Amino acid sequence: MEFLTSDLDQSLNYVFRNGLKLNQPFYGCDGVDGFALGQPRQYVGAYFLTVGVVLLIIYIPCLIVIWKSDLMKSSCYKIMVCLGILDICCILTNSVTTGFLGIQGATFCSYPLFIYFMGSLGCGCWMGSCASCILLGINRCCDVNQHLRIRTIFLGRKMYFTISIPILYTIYSTFFTKPIIFNSNYMSWFFNPMLPGHEIFFQSVLICSFNAIAAYIYVYMQFFYSPPSVVLIGQLAWQCAHGSVCLIYITMNKTVRRGVIDLVVPRVIRDKARIGTNRAANIARPILSVIGMEPKIGGTTRTGTSSGTVF
Repeated sequence: MEFLTSDLDQSLNYVFRNGLKLNQPFYGCDGVDGFALGQPRQYVGAYFLTVGVVLLIIYIPCLIVIWKSDLMKSSCYKIMVCLGILDICCILTNSVTTGFLGIQGATFCSYPLFIYFMGSLGCGCWMGSCASCILLGINRCCDVNQHLRIRTIFLGRKMYFTISIPILYTIYSTFFTKPIIFNSNYMSWFFNPMLPGHEIFFQSVLICSFNAIAAYIYVYMQFFYSPPSVVLIGQLAWQCAHGSVCLIYITMNKTVRRGVIDLVVPRVIRDKARIGTNRAANIARPILSVIGMEPKIGGTTRTGTSSGTVF
């Protein structure tokens, strides 16, 4: 329940219920210069922006033609129009907005509300388009095999109920889940706003990468011939998948590293060597873990430290 509450408090629904104000503990930008944290990507940004505009110029007339033609009598084209509208919304986010923000070198704190809204729209429409694609695939299977019982959901007025499923899923994903947030340093969108001190994303990527590599190689070598070197890499990846987690925590997560030092190193040695955490840090860090921000020193925000998982 705590996870669901946290997710809801970071959603677009929360913003509308609170007078278009973002949830500060999660998306606070006080004293943070978003452009200083970003990196202008003029060429890549121009590519995304140009391609996005071209795609919209091509896509919109196609949808208008389908909408005004007799093709709309087909259940297949009803789904395709729904999918097209969602695609256009996604292109506005992943191409046009991405290009515009990339050229400027923007991060979340550059345009908090705009990026938040576009991230909600892009994430929700992407999820809705996935559901629409699944529905379209089922529809085509029913066209190939007309004896499938599920075919009835595309007949008559039932079609309007069926097509409402991806629409409702889109609405839910847009307004009741946390959005993706743009970062010009990577020219992409992430669920983590990547405010100063938020490094848990990279730790998670490394941890999951080893698991993914091991899984891919192991599945592949179960069904296809694999050279001994590939098999060995798979074994090493499996080993790293379970053994690398602690190494990542120790090397990249300062909170965990300090806690381990406090646990295994006697206090006398810690005081002499000035390592571990002091009493003040122990008091402050639980608060930072909730807020997800590091304290400001001299009007600037400390970077390079992570206080905990930011949801």
